[in-house]
Order: sequence, then C-alpha cells, then structure tokens
Amino acid sequence: TRDFMVERLGFSSPDDALDLWSEYIKRYHSTLKGLTVATQEGRLPRPFVQAELGQYWADRCDYEAYMQRDPELIELMASLRGANLTLVAFTNAPRA
Repeated sequence: TRDFMVERLGFSSPDDALDLWSEYIKRYHSTLKGLTVATQEGRLPRPFVQAELGQYWADRCDYEAYMQRDPELIELMASLRGANLTLVAFTNAPRA
C-alpha cells in the first residue's frame, strides 16, 4: 500500500505515505475506507480511485507467497460439483 501511495497517489516518500495510512487505518481499519475518506478530506496529493488499488495489487501480488496448491482441497472442491449445493464464498472484498 505504501508503494501504491507513492507511485499512484503522488506521495513524496514512503514514510509520508505510511504516516498518513497509519492514521487512517487506526480510524477506519480499512485501507479502502481510509483512503476514500482521506481523498474527501483533501489529504492526498492525488485523488484515490478504489479500482486502481485493486488493479495495482492484482498486477503485483505474489499469490504463491500466500497460497500453495493443495491437491486434496482441489479434489474435495471438485467432488462438490454434483452435490446440488449452493456454494458461498465469504470475503472482506469491497464488492462481489
């Protein structure tokens, strides 16, 4: 997030970005909410656009560092296809 704030929002240094992010994360417990409010309050060098943060992470995230292939889980999920179940995924994502 710090790098995004420097690259896309125009902060002059990673430390400045982290200071502002820390202030808003304490208040809102969410980067998206915090940066949205910071934009509304005129605290950012450039306006924050939520879709840009999502795309930034999608392009740069090393998913393999967080998730490993799990053949057992893949097999289990595949076995549910014919079970006539409604599958629901819960996430903290801001949109479906």
